[in-house]
Amino acid sequence: MSSESTFNALYNVSIVWRQQDDFVYLFGGSGCVDDRQRVGIETVWTFDLDEDVLHFKKEKHHSRISPERVRQAPVTTLDFEFEPRLAPALLKTISTDIIPPPYSTLTRQGLDMSLWTRRKALLPKILNDFAFQWRHVLDGPYNNSTFRRLAYAIVRIVSLDFTIVEIDRPRWGNDDFFVRLQDLPTWDSHNRDIIRVGGVSIVISQHIVHAMSLIHTDFRDSSVFCADQDPANPDTYRTYLILSLQEIFLYQISETIIRKTKPQSLFDKTWKLSPEAMDLLPEATQNSLSPTPINNIAIELQASIIDILAMGPLQRAKLCCELNVDSGFTWKCGGRMIEREEVCRHRIAGTPVESQIWFDSGFSGLAYK
Repeated sequence: MSSESTFNALYNVSIVWRQQDDFVYLFGGSGCVDDRQRVGIETVWTFDLDEDVLHFKKEKHHSRISPERVRQAPVTTLDFEFEPRLAPALLKTISTDIIPPPYSTLTRQGLDMSLWTRRKALLPKILNDFAFQWRHVLDGPYNNSTFRRLAYAIVRIVSLDFTIVEIDRPRWGNDDFFVRLQDLPTWDSHNRDIIRVGGVSIVISQHIVHAMSLIHTDFRDSSVFCADQDPANPDTYRTYLILSLQEIFLYQISETIIRKTKPQSLFDKTWKLSPEAMDLLPEATQNSLSPTPINNIAIELQASIIDILAMGPLQRAKLCCELNVDSGFTWKCGGRMIEREEVCRHRIAGTPVESQIWFDSGFSGLAYK
């Protein structure tokens, strides 16, 4: 059977074809084993045209074969070669061998505690839910394009650089999942390896050795000092936050001194932020906010203005963080918890506002009601 006829046979099987630049390994890690979307999935066939490999995977069986053998003669699953199951990403070893002791305790100076409290009330749950929605990708192997989209999304969330689309009108839902098991992130990624946010430069790299090289090159080439540094001081330092999706830590470097915190897991085994990451991310990425006219009026008037600008509680909480005004946000509204929505449901008049998080034109997969 020719490769062209193979493609035609496959093409006619599916109604919708999408071009993607990565694979989703549904049986590759541990994140989807008990997922209710997986109930009807028993077997996954992956035609890797770049590597010329056909993968045959079940929950407890992984194997592979060359498509050339399939074209030459009939085959059965017994003709496939065993393929070891990939280790879940959450079980990867933290890079303490690459970043050895001694470790330091690095604390952000001049932190606005009221703003930190507001951001910490809002951001950790969004990050937890983002990781849960994309756990089928995060837990398996992914290429550099997918890694950069996921890492950049985390940077945009912690820096409040996202748009909340509020839906308050009736809608005919289809009960389809906002993020399906075959989905990959589609939003644009950043083309730079180091992004300045708040009090740190965030280094986006899957490999810690590469991250260290980026840091030393950036420090050597940089001629601009951070606002909290004194160019006349020979120990002037720059602070970096290394983000690899598996781990997170701070790294400070000067002409004479290097200080670092111990690498910690970004997420725990249930796809929630680790306690260390929950404290570190809002603290390290906090921006200094200049006073605005709204800060000079009564709290009651501030609340009235925020209510005019936002329909739902999530947008109100985001605006309060951006304007540095009190919100008292607790993930409750009208006596009910604000929860992540998994599927696109019907909406009728009077239904609470649905708040979707978008990165420009790319949907994050997160919706709340």
